[in-house]
Amino acid sequence: MNKGDARERLSALIDGTLPATEAAQLSRLLDEDAELRAEFEMIKALRSQMREELSPPEVSEEEWDQIALCVVSKHSQRLGWTLLTPGAASLVVGMFAAFLLSAEVPLWERVAVGATVAGLAFLLMSAIADRVRAMRCERYDKVDR
Repeated sequence: MNKGDARERLSALIDGTLPATEAAQLSRLLDEDAELRAEFEMIKALRSQMREELSPPEVSEEEWDQIALCVVSKHSQRLGWTLLTPGAASLVVGMFAAFLLSAEVPLWERVAVGATVAGLAFLLMSAIADRVRAMRCERYDKVDR
């Protein structure tokens, strides 16, 4: 392995992605060549410094709780819309058909009304829960705008 090839493989040695034979050969070259060793140490120091400076910020427990609440809220809203949409669509179509065809209310219309009411209830509960959580977690509630 010549010096040019060794320079190209320094990063792979630091990452631990070189095969064992090449890593051993490169390590011997680093022991023999002080200039190559200095370049290797410089690359390691730069990588270490970049890891420290570019590491993600620490996230507090309060921030994780807020993220979790948003995820739960989105799922409950999605469930509400999932129940509301087909329920409302079938209710509209069914009511129109029932109005035209019969004076008696069939079972499927009662199910459609139930799904619609349940969907609205989920949406309402989700919105109320979001407001309660927001009041409890609001950090800027005493700030005048």
